[in-house]
Amino acid sequence: MQDGYGPAYSSFPDPDRSASSGSGASGSGACCCPASATRCEVANTFDDVHVVRDSIIESIRGAGFDESACFGIQLALDEALANAVIHGNGRSTKARVVITYDVTARKVYLSIEDEGTGFDPSSVDDPTREENLEIPAGRGLFLMRAYMTQVHYNDRGNCVTMLHERALPSDGASGSGGSEKSSA
Repeated sequence: MQDGYGPAYSSFPDPDRSASSGSGASGSGACCCPASATRCEVANTFDDVHVVRDSIIESIRGAGFDESACFGIQLALDEALANAVIHGNGRSTKARVVITYDVTARKVYLSIEDEGTGFDPSSVDDPTREENLEIPAGRGLFLMRAYMTQVHYNDRGNCVTMLHERALPSDGASGSGGSEKSSA
């Protein structure tokens, strides 16, 4: 945020995240920060993070992803942003959230980092297990993993990096922007 008004945008690779797999990885391989990525640092408020979120979703639609893919990516992004604002930064208005993203016709790269102490994503119980169905914890992580091709956390646990890859058209069919999961 510059001078306290809106998000601060810049386009450059983030060396701290390019090529680190982190712990709690889901999917195969690490999500690397593309050289063309845009980095936004915003205040730890839902108003500020949603301004960036809306811009990202507009870029995804502009890249030709269908509404189903946009819905899933937005849901995963909303969960990551809520986790950063609420759990990572403890709703502190003095804290910052760093959102790094890149959208191409084939891929959507997202990285959300908070200033919190982090957590171990493998310690979060599976929300689909019978004994956890009434417990709200862990649903956001479950949704991020369900809608994104890859989900990775840094070693500290305060940065989630997600990748959504558009399915390749097969047998001459046009790619609708739907998700096709890579093997975990």
